[in-house]
Amino acid sequence: MLQSVYLTKINIDLEDSTILNTYHNDMRIDVLKKIFINTFSTHTKWMARAGGRLNLIGEHVDYPQSQFVGQNPAHLFSMGCAVEQEFLIAINFNQSGVIEIAHADAKELLKFELKDLKKLEKIALQERESRLAMDKRTLPVWAYHSLGGIVEAIKCGANLKGVQIMLTSTVPFGAGMSNSAANLVSLGLVFDAEFKLGLEDKTALASFARDAENGLFSGGNCGFLDQLLICYSQTKQLTKIDYANKNIDYFKSALPTNMNFVIINTNVPHVLAESDYAIRVAELSNIHSVLSDVLSEKIDSTTLSLQTINKLLTLLDIAPLILPVDFESIDLGRDLSDVEIDKIKSIATEQLIVGLRRLRHQKASSLIVPLAGKAAEIGDADLFGTLLNAEGKSLRMSGDFQITGQNGAQDALLDCGFKVADDLNFTVYGRMLGGGGGGNVLFFVDSGSDDIYQNWKAKTAESYSVWAKAVLKQDIAATVIEPNIASGASLIK
Repeated sequence: MLQSVYLTKINIDLEDSTILNTYHNDMRIDVLKKIFINTFSTHTKWMARAGGRLNLIGEHVDYPQSQFVGQNPAHLFSMGCAVEQEFLIAINFNQSGVIEIAHADAKELLKFELKDLKKLEKIALQERESRLAMDKRTLPVWAYHSLGGIVEAIKCGANLKGVQIMLTSTVPFGAGMSNSAANLVSLGLVFDAEFKLGLEDKTALASFARDAENGLFSGGNCGFLDQLLICYSQTKQLTKIDYANKNIDYFKSALPTNMNFVIINTNVPHVLAESDYAIRVAELSNIHSVLSDVLSEKIDSTTLSLQTINKLLTLLDIAPLILPVDFESIDLGRDLSDVEIDKIKSIATEQLIVGLRRLRHQKASSLIVPLAGKAAEIGDADLFGTLLNAEGKSLRMSGDFQITGQNGAQDALLDCGFKVADDLNFTVYGRMLGGGGGGNVLFFVDSGSDDIYQNWKAKTAESYSVWAKAVLKQDIAATVIEPNIASGASLIK
């Protein structure tokens, strides 16, 4: 560690910690202001909030970036929202030449000289590339994204001379609700308020957060999904993203009030920058390149019809994907001739098979977004839930995208929820959130009978804990979050 870098504990009383981790109202804001004064002996200048995100349909369709540029960009869709669980930031700027950044939940304060920021960025890159265990690294795990945001703000023109930052979050860390994007969106808001960086446009703010996450401190390889949902969400509506032009639209939800979203956390964290996301980007880039070379035209995740992708994979001994709805009327992809199919089949490799499966996931996942949105608008909970299930099936390790990780925690928790629901004759749909070896599982649940609903939650958590002890050899208790759709990120006046 550099001699000028200090990590110390800060004192926060139990009542204040309880408020920070429980409430979603002005009490958290007042408490964070108080902690800021007690820690830094000065007042907050700016504050901002950004909810975590809940992606519903259209997961992992927002990359690689190459398919969204040029004269004929791919129109791929996602649908989701921000939630009440939020990242909250308080900040003050000064002329000290020092960066002080504290996390109220971790009760830690990181302090170092501003001139050492680039040195720490280089160290972060070296430690990540060597896959050094997180608890052995120079910086605390909670600091990397915020420091990446500071670097990005300076790149955007922030004339930073010194800063004091206090963070707190009710978005679970490393659990697939995008604590990281919420962190960086809120940080972008306060830096823009101070330095006028041109981030008043929500898409510009989302781009700032995405670029910061993909910087050297965090080493992410993410698209725009999380950031756009967090910036654009509106209450009582589901946000639709078209990545070709980052166009935002909304589905007004008329889903029955007895059908609720329930998030259950595996409490097995994933580390986004070191998960399989970068591999998926490479796999999709490779299949686009291979098919473009063979067919002598630009190929992306929308070019071929799902029927054709199914046919190619069937010829390569991979089972066809069967969606629970008729997709042909909205599938604008083209079919291949027998000659073209033979050309592709003749170069079949395991790498090609994997790439085609990733392509099929993006195609199918995007296709069902408009159908799921229509189901939400007309209040068809069964169709909406059935499409949610289809998304989840593709994300599993047995599916096309295989993002949930080898430890099996998310797949197991999803299976536990379905099995308990069957035993109770209870309506449940579901899919996982995030991925990379851990995180949350999202259920869409009939809570009309409170006794059965509460019983389902308890038995699902209990069943998962039994699995974790048997398979992971760990005593893990799943935790439940019952989210509400929230409006997008904002400065706190």
